[in-house]
Amino acid sequence: MLADFERTRAAKPEAAPEDVAADVVEAARAGDFVTPEPATAPKPTDPVARSVDDRVAMVEQTMPDLTVDDGTNAAAFMERARREAQDGTDVELGRIDADLVRAAAECALMVSAV
Repeated sequence: MLADFERTRAAKPEAAPEDVAADVVEAARAGDFVTPEPATAPKPTDPVARSVDDRVAMVEQTMPDLTVDDGTNAAAFMERARREAQDGTDVELGRIDADLVRAAAECALMVSAV
């Protein structure tokens, strides 16, 4: 929700923050976003991450039927890996948890500073 609030504030700077917050809460209750997330993630800037990203894209394009360790093909395996990275797993946090972790860290820092 925090990311949606920040995207909406950036898209509508003239709107009052409390109105944006109300819109974001209502959209979240409906399972939606006020300002949708960008369709594609930015390319990584780290050379190693960019290299890995390029190699994964090459494997998906040139060898879509490549079988990986668990018996699925490379495309299905990467789709599952991307979904787990976004949503998290039972034991790992995902990208959608980042705002929650950030808010918890900010609260911890504010409380410890007092």
